[in-house]
Amino acid sequence: MKKFLMIAVAAGMILGSVSIAQGKDFVIEVEKDKVNLRSGGSMAHRILATFEAGAKLVAVREVGDWYQVRIPKSVPVYISAKCVTMQDGNSGAVNASRVNLRCSPNTQDSILGTVDDGTRVNVREKTGEWLKIEAPDAAVGWVYKRNLKRTGFAPSEVSDSARAVEEDNTRPAAAPAKKISDADESRLGEAYRDGLTKWLAGDLKSAKEAFQQVLSDSANRGSRYEKLASDQLELISRIESRQAAMEQEKAQQRQARMDLDKEYMNKLLEMVGKFMQQKKDAKVEYTATGVFKALGMFIGRRGTHKLVSDGIETYHLRAAGKSCNLYDAKLYGKKVGIVGKIISDPSSHWKVIEVERIEAIE
Repeated sequence: MKKFLMIAVAAGMILGSVSIAQGKDFVIEVEKDKVNLRSGGSMAHRILATFEAGAKLVAVREVGDWYQVRIPKSVPVYISAKCVTMQDGNSGAVNASRVNLRCSPNTQDSILGTVDDGTRVNVREKTGEWLKIEAPDAAVGWVYKRNLKRTGFAPSEVSDSARAVEEDNTRPAAAPAKKISDADESRLGEAYRDGLTKWLAGDLKSAKEAFQQVLSDSANRGSRYEKLASDQLELISRIESRQAAMEQEKAQQRQARMDLDKEYMNKLLEMVGKFMQQKKDAKVEYTATGVFKALGMFIGRRGTHKLVSDGIETYHLRAAGKSCNLYDAKLYGKKVGIVGKIISDPSSHWKVIEVERIEAIE
């Protein structure tokens, strides 16, 4: 992400150094079909409308390979409904200063311009908390210069209104260029560069404040820094949205892992519980039962211990292996269950059990 920020800042610095042709508005004509009007000066920006050959647009400035043009009235833009006071019919008036015009009813989408308190707008329809309005003169988009040409109108003869070009190209009006003093130019440039420096240092919050200061400066209206600062704020907004989406995705992944771990532990506990219950419910099939006693010291004895039932010696016992301990003092004199193999010896009337398991029973 840091690398992405560095690239974005570098792009902003390059954009800041581009010579922007500013003067009176001029008319451009579409020479071929399928020319896109976009929300910003790059192919990555949203397409607002598509024009066919012969269409005319009012351009307000030229930046590199792009023209910034006034959005035709036929292309709607969006404004926050709370910033417009409805009047008669579908007409309204803006009730706040520097209200953003956007290309969709979404605060994360591109800003197409701003309108001031008192500006009249024509409302087409309401969409939730947004109004779709007829594009005012302040709404601007971008068209790629390929397949476009300037017409023969001199800058001083061209209207600054897209409506005038759409309705009648024979009645153009003058559109004076925005001029600012050297002091304002220096102040705005310093504020803009301050924003870029803070962005480069990774302080997005301070960078946003610096760019917003540029836009809030009354001398900025129509200056080259208006578009530059607006573009930087838009880019920062996109980065913040992407960061928020990444954090949300990480949180969802963490929650998913926690849910899987919890599910795994629940299943494991369930399996252990079933196993313990099965072990508890299982009935052991004993080879023989009786009172466990020592056999005593006899020469040639075939066992080490014996089982006694009802006072009668029934089996002799010997361990089947080292894993079976018949010398546990806790078992002596107790009733026990024996699991093992019975061995018969024709030479003796005693049967011997090779004990694999012994346990006390009630």
